[in-house]
Amino acid sequence: NRTLLLANTTHAIASAAPDLHLAILIVDIREFRDVNAQFGAEVGDQALREVAHRLNFIEAGGSSLLARLAEDAFAFLVTGLDARERAETLSKKLQTAFQAPLMIGTNRLSLGIDIGIAVYPDDADNADQLIQNAERALAYAKKTQVGEGQFYQAEHDKELQQRKRLTRDLRSASRRDQIRLHYHPLV
Repeated sequence: NRTLLLANTTHAIASAAPDLHLAILIVDIREFRDVNAQFGAEVGDQALREVAHRLNFIEAGGSSLLARLAEDAFAFLVTGLDARERAETLSKKLQTAFQAPLMIGTNRLSLGIDIGIAVYPDDADNADQLIQNAERALAYAKKTQVGEGQFYQAEHDKELQQRKRLTRDLRSASRRDQIRLHYHPLV
């Protein structure tokens, strides 16, 4: 779970040698929430077990931790001198593993994935910030839908922050009657 991931990441950072890197990969299973609604809870539970099996099978390649963050989100903590490269390799393996549909009874489920990746110390100074930046990279991966793992990039974060600031400013201006919305029908 998230608490375990945060604790293990904090510990890994605290005990890391100067040249050690850590990577957090957050994997979001697309369309997973629709499985329960479409096929029922039993199929959803079986699909979750199959997803976990696929993730564990790939995780055995050397990642130090796999955690479930939400109904449809999982995280890997990768450590080592080559954490960035291992994270990229893991991301490609995950994409390949989820190209094949899940077979749950007679149901064929095609579940894609989006992956956000952040690397310590390049992208964050602490565990919480590292996880948040991996989540930001995931949000960017979902938005762009390029179909591959997305590494955190500060300029993407700036774009998101600008959009949030604009939304906040527009709401504030509307409350203070500093702007008016006019409807102009297209004819």
